[in-house]
Amino acid sequence: MGTVSAVLVGVSFVASSKMAHYPFLGGQAVRYALGFLLLAAFCVWRNWAPVRRLTPRLWARLTLVTAAGLVGFNVAVLSAERTAEPAVPGVVVGCTPVVVAILAPLMESRRPSGCSR
Repeated sequence: MGTVSAVLVGVSFVASSKMAHYPFLGGQAVRYALGFLLLAAFCVWRNWAPVRRLTPRLWARLTLVTAAGLVGFNVAVLSAERTAEPAVPGVVVGCTPVVVAILAPLMESRRPSGCSR
C-alpha cells in the first residue's frame, strides 16, 4: 500500500505541473472529498471497527490534520509551481520525509533511530 501511494503521489506531482491555470483550491476540495467518500465506503464495506470507534473529538482532530497537513501542503506545492521552477517544489517534496524523520523524534526529546534491518 505504501508503494502504491508513493507512486500515485509522484504521478500526481508531475501531472500537477501541467495544470497551471487549474483552480487548485476547488480542485483540492473535490479531490479530498472524493477520497474521503471512497475511503469511507471502503471502511463500511470492510466493516472496519476502528472507524466506528472514532469520537467527535478524534474526528475534529483528523479534520484539522487533514486541512493543515494534506490540503495545506498540496496547496503550497501547487502555489510554488506557479512561481518557481518545477524542480524547486520537487526538491521540497523529496526532502520532506527526511526532515520529518529527523524532527519527529527530536520533538519527543529522543534521538532518531537508525535503519532497522
